[in-house]
Amino acid sequence: MLITADASFRGDKFLNFRPIIDSAIQNCLAKKLDIQTIIMVNRFETTMNRNKQRYIEIIQKHQSPHNRLIISWDKIMNDKAISDQCEPEWVDAEHPLFILYTSGSTGKPKGILHTVAGYMLSSATAFKYAFNYHDGDVFFCTADIGWITGHTASVYGALANGATIIIFEGIPTYPRVDRFWMILNEYKVNIFYTSPTAIRSLMKFGERYVKSYSMRDLRLIALVGETVNRHTWFWTYRYVGQERCPIVDTYFQTETGAPMIFPIPYVVDMKPGSAGLPWFGVVPIILDENGKEV
Repeated sequence: MLITADASFRGDKFLNFRPIIDSAIQNCLAKKLDIQTIIMVNRFETTMNRNKQRYIEIIQKHQSPHNRLIISWDKIMNDKAISDQCEPEWVDAEHPLFILYTSGSTGKPKGILHTVAGYMLSSATAFKYAFNYHDGDVFFCTADIGWITGHTASVYGALANGATIIIFEGIPTYPRVDRFWMILNEYKVNIFYTSPTAIRSLMKFGERYVKSYSMRDLRLIALVGETVNRHTWFWTYRYVGQERCPIVDTYFQTETGAPMIFPIPYVVDMKPGSAGLPWFGVVPIILDENGKEV
């Protein structure tokens, strides 16, 4: 089964997924993996894009032998004969949960397999302690689900704790440069998780946009993805966190699944440019190219 959407947007750029879907199915068939059903979300049901009709026509013109496999997501959601209750499938602790590909720093992305028990436990506990999560908190992570941060923070870690989450599509500056601050304010976000790159893309517009929102419900900011320089750290602390929100700088990788090093908020002192201390059970060491400890 393939679950997908027919299209998406990145900023004002239209992304037609139909040719990509065909390619993915062909790859599966080449490996003797049969796709029997495609559950597809119609991306344009609620969009207000001015070119909506033209984009719909582009999608509808796409002829594919796999179109017969498509079932509308909306049709399934509105089918009263289908229950919203589902018994869990009990599996072994080491049963495969998902495969996610690394960023490809070695030139070729590597598929990383995470299994059920270890990943679920680490993502749930790291979410609770790294973000100082409390029942009822609203959590906003700007990371794409296709990145380990989006997987762990927005899906598994958040839902394992019963958190209310905000899913973000697009880029920080479209259709307006204050989009993040508007979301934080309007949805009464308590925990904000983003990257230094995203913050820097907004810093160039100055602080007047962020200062125009009270964001009084925000109580913690976390960063991920790269080392954060002092200027970005202090700008975030001063203008986004209004000098009252702790900054939690998290370090982890696709391979680790969940944050390995971070300052537990209100326990470990914040230090600009430092991810703090290792998480429970983590012993960080540096190895040379021969695998020997430095």
